[in-house]
Amino acid sequence: MGRLLIAIAILLCLAWAGAVAYEAWVSWPHLSLDLSHGDAGTQAAYDQAVIMHVVRYAVVGIAPFLIVTALSLMFGRSRKS
Repeated sequence: MGRLLIAIAILLCLAWAGAVAYEAWVSWPHLSLDLSHGDAGTQAAYDQAVIMHVVRYAVVGIAPFLIVTALSLMFGRSRKS
């Protein structure tokens, strides 16, 4: 029963990561066509937006896996009789 729960948890975590990856791809930062792409300030703001976007979605995507791993380490230890 324990292995089945772990397999289900892993599948749910992978599905969550896939959904988060899709959402990150759809909401990727972009530059408006009326902004200058060669301006250093605009490029710096865009680079910062991309970095924050990647970090935000990476944390949201990996959080369930870390929580499941922590819970399985805390409660999943085999008890010796």
